[in-house]
Amino acid sequence: MAVQQNKKSPSKRGMHRSHD
Repeated sequence: MAVQQNKKSPSKRGMHRSHD
């Protein structure tokens, strides 16, 4: 759910695309 939001906004886990 929040994994797809980190693409545009730095969420809790998607701060810096590590597994992008």
